[in-house]
Amino acid sequence: GIKRDRLPWMGDLLVALLANAYSFADRDVIAWTLTALGRAGIATEHVNGFLDYTLLWIISQDLYQLYFDDRPFLRREWPRIKAVVGTLIDRSCDDTGFLLIDKERDRIFLDWIDDTIERYTAVQIMWWRALGSSAAIASRIDDADAKEAWASHQGRVHGSLGSQCQDDTSDGLWLEAPRCSGRHSRHAIILAAVWNLNDPLTPRDSAVVADRLLGTDLAPVGTPYLKIFECLALANLGRSEEALERIHAYWGGMLDQNATAFWESFDHGNSDAYSMYGRRWAKSLCHAWASGPLFFLPQVKLGITPVKDGWTEWAFNPSIQTNTIEQTVPTPNGLIDVMVNSETFRVTIPAGTVMHHGGKRYEGPQNVEGKLFTSRMAEISDSFRGWTYYPAHVIASSP
Repeated sequence: GIKRDRLPWMGDLLVALLANAYSFADRDVIAWTLTALGRAGIATEHVNGFLDYTLLWIISQDLYQLYFDDRPFLRREWPRIKAVVGTLIDRSCDDTGFLLIDKERDRIFLDWIDDTIERYTAVQIMWWRALGSSAAIASRIDDADAKEAWASHQGRVHGSLGSQCQDDTSDGLWLEAPRCSGRHSRHAIILAAVWNLNDPLTPRDSAVVADRLLGTDLAPVGTPYLKIFECLALANLGRSEEALERIHAYWGGMLDQNATAFWESFDHGNSDAYSMYGRRWAKSLCHAWASGPLFFLPQVKLGITPVKDGWTEWAFNPSIQTNTIEQTVPTPNGLIDVMVNSETFRVTIPAGTVMHHGGKRYEGPQNVEGKLFTSRMAEISDSFRGWTYYPAHVIASSP
């Protein structure tokens, strides 16, 4: 859609890449934008001028391969990717692995939030995730040395995050920065939950983290870009219904104000819905970073996610529905068609792909139908099968 500045931005691309994968599967527009944003490297300036957008550029290179499996593109862009990661490694601390942030060079966007909110931990979590993406990319390109070095660096950052930036009361709560005792970062908490930094969290820790995200004591996110990842974090923490309620309130709120496409920003309390930057009509009303529900709904409600690059293997783990839901996902090998209701499901598996469901593998092409409750129970009970009953180990009803 038409944007105010007519420029490609990395935050928009990250969300658009995922939304595109579940709707149009137009890989060319993703490849062109990744190329344009990364063409100059980061020797003199970060992607879009922001450190976090450089990190998201690396992460998006990994996601692009997962969803679209474009190896010719990867081989062409590999020298640039390797150079960017190498530059960031050179700008990191040998001891902690953290990026050394130069305030003149390393501007940080993160989100439209107050400048008094410290972004340090959130950016280091992004760095941890970018290093994991870098190692995955190196593996695809068969660069064993780079893979080993970057995975090792990622492990060092992970340890430093846990020792310096994590709250002592819960594994899922993150401080704004080291030594910021009691000052938790909503954005760091969101990113850690979305990327499973502390996987698995205990049920208690998951509940504590979700309650903080659902509460109002932490500074709220400022854009649809971060709002969709907050919803995804809640889903990962076991609070899918609350996440869906937030989507209905936020994106539904735009529809209630007669939106025909999703906006650059939204505030329920703003009576002048189209103004921005002090200008009456400055807001973009068709904005890529607001397209998050396109990937959130099939991922969370239907559990449709790629397991291997290009959807050659993919998972189908639906939640129980109260209404009938149908979804078509375009893949490089054809269409995945899914129908799920309160009792049954039906899936069309395209040729050249394998579906993982209920602990089983289903090779395409074929149609699979089943009882939703039965398949979910089989999956849940799988780890308990094979147990042996020992009567002497059971307490009698009347001892």
